[in-house]
Amino acid sequence: MRTALPIAVVAGLLAVASVGCDSDDDAPSVTFGSSAPADDDAAEAPQEPETDDDDDVREATKGEEAVDHRLPDAPQDGPTAAPDEHIEERHMAELPPGTDSQQSTLNDGRIAFLNDEYTAAEEVFEELAFDEPITSDTVSAAVALGQIYIETGRPEAALELFDELQDHVRDIPEVLLIIARTYESLGESERALHAYDRAYEQKRDYIFILPEMAKLLVEQDRQEEAGELFWRYEEYIEELVGHLGDIDDTTEEERVYIADIFALLSDERAHDALEASVDDDPSERVRVQAAIALGEGVAFDARETLENAATEDSSEAVRRAARRALDTLRDFEEQFDDQP
Repeated sequence: MRTALPIAVVAGLLAVASVGCDSDDDAPSVTFGSSAPADDDAAEAPQEPETDDDDDVREATKGEEAVDHRLPDAPQDGPTAAPDEHIEERHMAELPPGTDSQQSTLNDGRIAFLNDEYTAAEEVFEELAFDEPITSDTVSAAVALGQIYIETGRPEAALELFDELQDHVRDIPEVLLIIARTYESLGESERALHAYDRAYEQKRDYIFILPEMAKLLVEQDRQEEAGELFWRYEEYIEELVGHLGDIDDTTEEERVYIADIFALLSDERAHDALEASVDDDPSERVRVQAAIALGEGVAFDARETLENAATEDSSEAVRRAARRALDTLRDFEEQFDDQP
């Protein structure tokens, strides 16, 4: 049994190492809590060839990247105490693609890794993990190396590695999240809390971190702190659900952005709100994003809503987005069925 990241996750990270952890300084931000600028996920799934579906969905959602999304009357606190003005001015760190030499070395390690040749892969990743300059390729190698340490029964080596990696990627929330979950899987609650808090400070869209941190605090019998985080998460969810359904007083751009945030959540209220948007929102862009979010959020209970949208929505872009979401759900089911 694997104790940390599934091999498939690490393999996916390696497969897109040339994209890696780049972030977008121009990405939109949303002011709930003390918001930090949002950015793209570091470890995307391998890109599929573009189709007409992609053209329709892109057309329906174009322009949202340039919007500065701000939700009214949002809570202004968060688990870390940072002044609003400081967070508003912060830009995400950016890791460039690897050098030609790093990309070649990573590819050698990737091939060995995917063939379960861990000894050979370990040697390559150890050479590359903290090579200079620090790039998306070196970070990918470090994450994979840590997983190999765990797979081969060397948790202390993994902890030492991730402690060092955290210092190199203190501004990359996606990698901090991987590190936090690895710490948690190894029973290192304090390390996990610190990494989760760092990740959330950098990317306040990651509101799912709040209950994850609260769970760890409960395990440490820190009930009051856990209660505050649970309360904050509940406040955020209720507010965002309300905004997503408020067609009169919330802009199209805000609703698109909230739907995108909800793709990160495994929360029935978020999924219900997304289904309502797919059914009833007058904006094609919002319906497209809500359908995409239901797929990315693995909302199996939304299958009927997506099936209806895939055949009955007046917009071809929405119908295609719903079909793609259904494909995503089927892919997850197949992966789950394939697990021993």
